[in-house]
Amino acid sequence: MSGSEDLWGNYSLADVWVVSGPVQKKAHSSILFTSSVVLQEELKKRIRWDEKPWKITIKIKNPPDQEDTTPPEIDEGSLERFLYFMYHRRIADWGSSATTLLRLGYTYKMEELMVLCEDQFLEKLSAGNAVACLILANACDRHALKRKVADYISTNMDSVMVSKNWKKLESNLKLLGEILVTTPSDRRKRQTINEKILDAPVTWEVDTRESKFTNKSCQY
Repeated sequence: MSGSEDLWGNYSLADVWVVSGPVQKKAHSSILFTSSVVLQEELKKRIRWDEKPWKITIKIKNPPDQEDTTPPEIDEGSLERFLYFMYHRRIADWGSSATTLLRLGYTYKMEELMVLCEDQFLEKLSAGNAVACLILANACDRHALKRKVADYISTNMDSVMVSKNWKKLESNLKLLGEILVTTPSDRRKRQTINEKILDAPVTWEVDTRESKFTNKSCQY
């Protein structure tokens, strides 16, 4: 076992409380410090101003286009797995935490964790979760994952379009347009997506300086 793994569960040396809402977990500042540059900066502030035990509030960064800016609370299982990864560099039991862990990895700039999450999503990818996975990959700037999921959707369009998440994609013209680009030359499938884009409400803006019309709502 590595030194970091030896510290897992050894709370006598723990000097940080990791908090999300009502959930609190003990951890070691040395592990957090070496796991994330974001956590590193947080700890530097605590070391300078606060007495031990320090307290770090774990938050998830919301996508920039999300209206609700309140960071969601992290469930206890996901917070436990997040800490487990920092000590062991793996996830022993994913449970239902893959989405939360990817968003945490994105928030705290933990590339290794995000790569593990990508592998998990691709392993479990199905018609039922493909749209949600695509939206998540887009929100977390995971371009390789986004491309692979887009390819899956375009190849399995018929089954994905009847999934309960399809309407979420219909309301996102930019992502829908990207799917159109990757969709095979099946005329019926491409026509269906084209109709979704053409049926969307369009807002026009006049630029009087150059006498040009700009379509704002359908840019992607």
